[in-house]
Parts: sequence; structure tokens; C-alpha cells
Amino acid sequence: MANELVYKIYLLQQESIRRLYQQRLAKTLSEYPRASTIDKERENIKIAIKKAASEAIGTKKKYRREKGLRIWNEEIRNVTANKRTAYQRYLQTPSEENFETYKTERNIAKKIVSKTHKESWDRFISRIDTDIFGEQSMAYKVLKHLNRTKKDTMEINNIQDQKWINHYKNIRCTNSLQNDNDEPKQP
Repeated sequence: MANELVYKIYLLQQESIRRLYQQRLAKTLSEYPRASTIDKERENIKIAIKKAASEAIGTKKKYRREKGLRIWNEEIRNVTANKRTAYQRYLQTPSEENFETYKTERNIAKKIVSKTHKESWDRFISRIDTDIFGEQSMAYKVLKHLNRTKKDTMEINNIQDQKWINHYKNIRCTNSLQNDNDEPKQP
């Protein structure tokens, strides 16, 4: 997916939004009846967390730039195709000669890609040099990107399914034992 919806987790740093999320989560969890199995219970909790998060903090599109070479050109395309055909030939009929042909094509492709990267970098640096005497927006953008310490996304460590299952089994066992102890004994 190029653009997927993600929750605005960074908003939970604000106390008021954190409280709102907790209230929505408690309300949403209370709407679901107690499930008969742990898997259904876990699924209900998962749905409730997502519903409360979308209500309290909302979602945004996570932009992912398409990966690939920006310097891709016809020369690189041809060299890469030659390397690929040499590799396929070697796989179909493995021999020393085919392997040497593949290594030669691979080295040629590496040299051309490296040369093109260097030329691209030189063009980029020269644009920054000429921009310094003008508007300077390009240099500021590069410096801002390099010096950025705070990112817009936050990593969440997921809890494994087995840990959830064990946790809910323990809670159910504890609750059922407490309920058994709470019942009055008849003489």
C-alpha cells in the first residue's frame, strides 16, 4: 500500500486527548458483551481499541515514497537487463563460462550505477551551491531534514497472541475463583 491509514498516536502525549481516549475505550468496551471464548473476547477488545482510537485521535494517511532509483535511465535499464539475462543463462546451464559472463555483466552494471549515482550527487550539490546565492530554500530544506530529531510516527510494539491468551485465561480463572468465594455458604 502506498498510502495507508494510521492512527495519530502522537496526540496521546496530550493529557486531555489521552483522557478522552481512555473514556471512549471504557465506553466501547462496556458495549460489548462478555464473549464465550478467549479468541472472541480478544477480537472484541481489538475492535473496541480501534473504534476508540478512531473516535478520539483519528487517522491520517501515511505517505510512503515509492522506492526505486530516481536516477533510473535507459542505460541502467539496458545494463540491468543484460545482467539479468546472463544470470538466467547461468541458472539454466551452469558452467564456468556462463558464470564468468554473469560476473562481467554484474560488474559493468555496478560501475554504471555507481557512476550515475555520483553524477546525480554532483548535480544535487551544484544546485545547492547555486541556490545559496539565490533564494536558499533548497539548502534550508536539506539542513532541516538532516537536523530533524523528532519524527511524526511512533513505533508500537505488538503483544504476541499467546501472551494475550495466557493473560485472559489468568484473569478468567482469577475472576471465577473470586466469584466462587463470594457466594454465601449454606449450612
